[in-house]
Amino acid sequence: MTANRTTVLDALAMRRLFRFRLRTLLLGTLVFAVWLGWWVSRAREQAETVRLIQAGGGNVYYEFERSKLIVASPNSSRWVPEWLVRRLGVDFLYDIAAVVFHDPFRSWGPPPERALALERMARLRGLKDLVSISGVFDTPCAQNICRLTQLENLYVERISPADLAKIRQSLPPTVRIDAGD
Repeated sequence: MTANRTTVLDALAMRRLFRFRLRTLLLGTLVFAVWLGWWVSRAREQAETVRLIQAGGGNVYYEFERSKLIVASPNSSRWVPEWLVRRLGVDFLYDIAAVVFHDPFRSWGPPPERALALERMARLRGLKDLVSISGVFDTPCAQNICRLTQLENLYVERISPADLAKIRQSLPPTVRIDAGD
């Protein structure tokens, strides 16, 4: 008799464990909606940054493509099915890992627009590599590069020694900085 009563009490305890109120359901829905709104906003901002970078003659490499940039590997592995990437967009699912400018800022116009692009790049959480080949970085651009504290590798050409020294001073010592001509 006591064994039967114990199993009934255990069943009631388990049922109470999974019981929740409408208020809890609404609170959970609210938390999920806020998180989803933040995620969509971040994806839209990243997509706009990608558009600016590509308009300026740059190439964007996402986290699953970074190995292609470093090792020149043709295989890039995604953790998300292709149909979902097509449906939601690559900016919704992946962070940008690298930006390469072959002719940077060629069509971005005056320095304030260049500064805006680099300012937006500073908000990219996954950006690890920035490469600028045959580009001229002026002082406003150098000031915005100083904000890219999440970088691991920075390669720039045609930058003044004063701006390069400022960049070296402001970025963490773990950032590998290569300066060309």
